[in-house]
Amino acid sequence: MAGITTLSFLIATFLIVMLNRRGYHKIPMKWHFRLGKFTVLLALFHGLLGVILFL
Repeated sequence: MAGITTLSFLIATFLIVMLNRRGYHKIPMKWHFRLGKFTVLLALFHGLLGVILFL
Protein backbone atom coordinates (compact mmCIF):
# COMPACT_ATOMS: atom_id res chain seq x y z
CA MET A 1 0.00 0.00 0.00
CA ALA A 2 2.78 2.43 0.87
CA GLY A 3 4.55 1.65 -2.41
CA ILE A 4 1.52 2.56 -4.52
CA THR A 5 1.03 5.74 -2.52
CA THR A 6 4.70 6.67 -2.91
CA LEU A 7 4.54 6.08 -6.66
CA SER A 8 1.38 8.20 -6.90
CA PHE A 9 3.05 11.11 -5.10
CA LEU A 10 6.15 10.75 -7.28
CA ILE A 11 4.01 10.95 -10.43
CA ALA A 12 2.08 13.94 -9.03
CA THR A 13 5.36 15.71 -8.27
CA PHE A 14 6.54 15.08 -11.83
CA LEU A 15 3.24 16.26 -13.31
CA ILE A 16 3.44 19.62 -11.55
CA VAL A 17 6.74 20.34 -13.32
CA MET A 18 5.48 19.11 -16.70
CA LEU A 19 2.25 21.13 -16.47
CA ASN A 20 4.17 24.27 -15.46
CA ARG A 21 6.52 23.85 -18.42
CA ARG A 22 3.57 23.54 -20.78
CA GLY A 23 1.98 26.75 -19.55
CA TYR A 24 -0.50 25.47 -16.96
CA HIS A 25 0.46 27.59 -13.95
CA LYS A 26 -2.50 27.01 -11.64
CA ILE A 27 -0.39 24.77 -9.42
CA PRO A 28 2.43 26.79 -7.79
CA MET A 29 5.96 25.39 -7.78
CA LYS A 30 5.95 25.48 -3.98
CA TRP A 31 3.66 22.44 -4.15
CA HIS A 32 6.26 20.62 -6.23
CA PHE A 33 8.80 21.01 -3.42
CA ARG A 34 6.26 20.06 -0.75
CA LEU A 35 5.22 16.94 -2.63
CA GLY A 36 8.86 16.09 -3.27
CA LYS A 37 9.72 16.23 0.42
CA PHE A 38 6.64 14.24 1.35
CA THR A 39 7.48 11.64 -1.32
CA VAL A 40 10.97 11.18 0.12
CA LEU A 41 9.54 10.74 3.63
CA LEU A 42 6.97 8.27 2.36
CA ALA A 43 9.66 6.31 0.48
CA LEU A 44 11.78 6.13 3.65
CA PHE A 45 8.74 4.89 5.58
CA HIS A 46 8.10 2.30 2.88
CA GLY A 47 11.72 1.15 3.08
CA LEU A 48 11.51 0.96 6.86
CA LEU A 49 8.45 -1.26 6.59
CA GLY A 50 10.39 -3.55 4.26
CA VAL A 51 13.34 -3.75 6.67
CA ILE A 52 11.06 -4.46 9.64
CA LEU A 53 9.47 -7.30 7.69
CA PHE A 54 12.80 -9.13 7.54
CA LEU A 55 13.83 -8.61 11.19
